[in-house]
Amino acid sequence: MVVAGIGAVKETIPSREIQFHPLSFQDEAGRLFKWRGELYRGLSGPSASFLAQFVEGDAGRELMATGLLVETEVTGFAVEGFDLVLRHRLLPFPSYPFEWCAGMFRAATLVVIELAIALARSGLMLKDAHPWNVLFDGCHPLWVDLTSIQPANGSRLWPAEAEFYDNCVHPLLLMAQGRDKLARAIIAESEVVQRADLELLGGSRSLLIDMTTALLSHLPEEKRKAIRKTLRPLRSVLGTKEKAAPDIPLMQRLEQIKAEVAGIRLSSCEPRALSHDFQPNEKWNTKQRSLHRILSEKKPRTVLDIASGTGWSSQLAAQFSEHVVAFDLDAEAVAHLFDTARSRDLPILPLVMDFTRPTPARGLGGHVHIAASERFSCEMVLLLGFLHDLVFRYRRLGLTEICDALASFSRRWLVVEFIPGDDAEVGPLWSNWFAGYNLDNFKTALGRHFSKIEVLPSYPGARVLLLCEK
Repeated sequence: MVVAGIGAVKETIPSREIQFHPLSFQDEAGRLFKWRGELYRGLSGPSASFLAQFVEGDAGRELMATGLLVETEVTGFAVEGFDLVLRHRLLPFPSYPFEWCAGMFRAATLVVIELAIALARSGLMLKDAHPWNVLFDGCHPLWVDLTSIQPANGSRLWPAEAEFYDNCVHPLLLMAQGRDKLARAIIAESEVVQRADLELLGGSRSLLIDMTTALLSHLPEEKRKAIRKTLRPLRSVLGTKEKAAPDIPLMQRLEQIKAEVAGIRLSSCEPRALSHDFQPNEKWNTKQRSLHRILSEKKPRTVLDIASGTGWSSQLAAQFSEHVVAFDLDAEAVAHLFDTARSRDLPILPLVMDFTRPTPARGLGGHVHIAASERFSCEMVLLLGFLHDLVFRYRRLGLTEICDALASFSRRWLVVEFIPGDDAEVGPLWSNWFAGYNLDNFKTALGRHFSKIEVLPSYPGARVLLLCEK
């Protein structure tokens, strides 16, 4: 018999069949685990009863319906050591804040403060307020940590306010200054950007006044106006934080914070106009037709597009696949793809990621970061127009190393474009050092991981696409 709710007779999940999530171990209220391909959360103590009522109540259901909170339900399962088991909708690709472009980070920050405001309307609050509890479902951010929700008990203060500034606002301010790469590096190393970090980087109000006054005096008036406009949000927010928050209702304070976040302006990234349709037509070249044929025939459920650039291949893949992940080292290109995919509601997760230096596993047992090759393993991997850069320009990697890395991300298929040595983009870079770079050797390296290799025409010239299957 299976009966939902605390204290009822339930079906017991054998402990030996449970796989606890490697990043879920610090919360005394409960832990995440997987069972039979689904994601659950075991809860103990007072939070179990409270969260059961929240999930099944009007407040929880509304937050899930509006897309602020991951869909969750109370189950009729029992697990040793827990009083209640919840089931969460499993999001396919967990990503980390240092893998997001500035626009994604801003979207995640707004979800945190908007959730805090929505909870306050129901007499609740967030005890945690950092972006590590946000995951993206394609281009849509969701809060996923239910145990961060608790009763406000009439409090006029938000205990997570300082955490929100260190984890969300301060990194966003650096990104607004065009220091995306620096912000991501700090987040990857220490997770937070504290006020002291901003001061060291010239971000305190006094330093801004002293340093910018001296520097701007040597610039033309038009440039001085532009730089002052860029720094204004930073000075405004930091100036606000120098003073103690007034004794105002919690809801009013949260609305103030949201207004501050909304005032932080990032460089504009309008969705790029599409230069092609996603249905074959007379303007398509051979490469596009070959890729369309592959995707339409194989219909991979998940696709990873490496070196995605402006994202045409990612958007084509989204016509046939449930989920698409796109890697590119160019944060601006990632930002454009994020805005385009979001405006078109495409199931694409674009990330700032260097394929040759993907996020590694970090921490004891991978409890800090799970490796990118594990998180973003997909049925099909695309590597188009980038092989020659890996070999001749970017890293000077060997074909074997490249194929090993591609295979680590691919569950079944790989579509990779081979660009021959006499190609216009390769010819000027050729030397005897690359004597082993040819199609036969490339197929041999691929054959170590893939049992079937089909050669298809590409564009321009003698380029080819190789469809590889494990």
